[in-house]
Amino acid sequence: MKYVSLPHNKKLNLLRAHSMGCDWPDLDEKQWCLHCRKQFDGHSVRVWQDDDGSLWLECGTPDCDGSPIDWAPVPWWDPKNPANKARRKSKRKGKMIQVSRERVWTMTFLFSRPEAMPDLLSIISATDPALRNHSLDEICSRLALEQLIEECRDLDTFRRGSENLYEKVRALFFVYAIHRFHIPAKLNQASRTAVCGTSRVPHPVQRLRAPPPTPL
Repeated sequence: MKYVSLPHNKKLNLLRAHSMGCDWPDLDEKQWCLHCRKQFDGHSVRVWQDDDGSLWLECGTPDCDGSPIDWAPVPWWDPKNPANKARRKSKRKGKMIQVSRERVWTMTFLFSRPEAMPDLLSIISATDPALRNHSLDEICSRLALEQLIEECRDLDTFRRGSENLYEKVRALFFVYAIHRFHIPAKLNQASRTAVCGTSRVPHPVQRLRAPPPTPL
């Protein structure tokens, strides 16, 4: 085993690929380690290589061998830590905003114009059954191809950052259904409108058939 030094971009990609529950927008981001109970940043994380050439990550605190499975955005094991209190306060505020958003969309479903549609993230994170159980097919049928692709981007970003397993799985199902059924349908519809008239294109059999012999 030997420690290796990686370029910043490769180290960041390695952190993003192997960290569980930790976001790494850059190497300045700080996480907490369960082993040493201390905070560290991406720059201090050590990378070592085994005899097979595989790369492994190690906590940035000196003399700590904590791995990505031991890392967390907040020290959840210490309820008195100020970082935990700030996170709980932020979650309560976010929940209040989410409930208000759900109420607005519920009123939209019941009393607004039928073409008013919520975004798919609202449906996934909703607690109101009237919003959560809304048909994906109905929403996708009213969106253009570019809007569907944009929704997929938002869903992918959402599922990578969500800590809720139900929301992550449902977002993945939505992305699959859109790519498997709805985007191909939109592409087929666009191709049909772009095809030129068939009267200008001879039938394939007619193109291959030899011309009749000239009478003597």
